[in-house]
Amino acid sequence: MTTFETEFLADAWPDLAAEFGESVTYNPDGGSPATITVVWQPDSIMDGYYEDATMDVKLGVIRCSSADVATPDIRDTFTIGGVTWAVKAIRDQAATVTMQLQRLIQQHVGGAHTRIER
Repeated sequence: MTTFETEFLADAWPDLAAEFGESVTYNPDGGSPATITVVWQPDSIMDGYYEDATMDVKLGVIRCSSADVATPDIRDTFTIGGVTWAVKAIRDQAATVTMQLQRLIQQHVGGAHTRIER
């Protein structure tokens, strides 16, 4: 990000959070849960195909203040509306942090064709 983009987001974040934000629980890996304000956009369902299984995964994108999530990690999770989402990717970090989240919807295991749903 450019300096302009970083400063713009730092100035705009309080207004964006007030207009579009919602409270969620941030669960840092090895840390204490905290309630923070995020802008959350559920995305789509994706199929992942592996040698022994197929997984249906729901994706979403979350943006939050870097003051609330100073050191994001792919082992962190967020609880949104009572559902736990895992951090899949950390897209950018400046005044705000953007992360892609995912949760397993169901898994189809090969071999005996066992089906696991969550």
